[in-house]
Amino acid sequence: MDWEYRTTDIYDAPHYGMHLERNPKTKMENHHFLEHNYSVDSLIVAFYNSDTEIIVDFEPGISNFTSIKKIDTQEFYICSKGQLHFFPPNDREKAHTFQAICMLRGIEHIQSINTLICWDDSDFFAVRGNESLWGNVRVAYDGIKEVKVCDSKIIGKGWSATKNKYLPFELDIADGKLLSEPIY
Repeated sequence: MDWEYRTTDIYDAPHYGMHLERNPKTKMENHHFLEHNYSVDSLIVAFYNSDTEIIVDFEPGISNFTSIKKIDTQEFYICSKGQLHFFPPNDREKAHTFQAICMLRGIEHIQSINTLICWDDSDFFAVRGNESLWGNVRVAYDGIKEVKVCDSKIIGKGWSATKNKYLPFELDIADGKLLSEPIY
């Protein structure tokens, strides 16, 4: 069954700090306590299909970047203020929060290899499903911009404090190896 999503706010969730399942046909509700009660800055998302609605409160990170990527009809990546989460509504046992990835500034899904590329101000990460493929690949120390995924590479510009300007970089998607010189 295909899943869709919509963002919502705290007032749509009847009990903050829980996730809720609703069956629109039977009007039955099933409440599940979450391990944490997050702040009002968390991202509340309702996942729904013709049979069920699931409202989930996603833990926020420490940046302002929020995004939802629907990978297929069954899986989602949620970035809640920089914190990355993987959520498959049909198989919630596989749901995962990537604890080390909490200050994201961007994410890009590469459909051909089913990989999510993520970056913050200095590092890149790659994940597939609920597993990290590679991560903490430092490209620059003070900022990344103009990130593009091209063929098997990630290109962009990183800030060089020693040269006082942005310099180009290239990163291999397969293994996360820096193909250009490190930017200092």
